[in-house]
Amino acid sequence: MAAENITENKDIALRDTVRGLLALEATWEIEQLANLTIDLAAEFDDIEALQFRGIGARIKELNSAIMSAIGEHAVTNDALSKMIRCHPLPKAEV
Repeated sequence: MAAENITENKDIALRDTVRGLLALEATWEIEQLANLTIDLAAEFDDIEALQFRGIGARIKELNSAIMSAIGEHAVTNDALSKMIRCHPLPKAEV
């Protein structure tokens, strides 16, 4: 059972404005941490630098998916799945 401030409607991510804004605030902080991770890559050589940049870039991609899921109702679940899983939703999950 969902909390009372969460809707179970497939078209709406969050109904509670405060909850949605808190979630977006968390994503803004995640974005800054991802940027820091990418910036720290310059402190390392070769493979470690690539790993830090890759981790930071993937965190940014996932964070973007969260932002879209929370704040952009026009973004479809299929599009979110492609951002997160790199492929559309299986028919059973649509």
